Amino acid sequence: MVGIILGLVGVIHEGHVRELVTWDWTRPYKVVNFDQYVLMPEAERALKPLASFRECAKDCPEMVVVPAGSFRMGSPATEKGLSLPQTQSG
Repeated sequence: MVGIILGLVGVIHEGHVRELVTWDWTRPYKVVNFDQYVLMPEAERALKPLASFRECAKDCPEMVVVPAGSFRMGSPATEKGLSLPQTQSG
């Protein structure tokens, strides 16, 4: 009887129970692998261009500081083999 009641309570509050289980399983991983590696704003500002860093112990990409400036994204219209999007005239 107790098992049935607990099962019903679990079904009724499934979202909350799932959140608690997820929190218990992921929090220790986060604390060990991320919390101590995240850079504070002052440390981020102190990084020099082309310096590399990670904000976790493992399983995250190495990041590189890109120098400030402007850039052009995409290909120039004169690039050989470039297919431009078709425009519709109304």
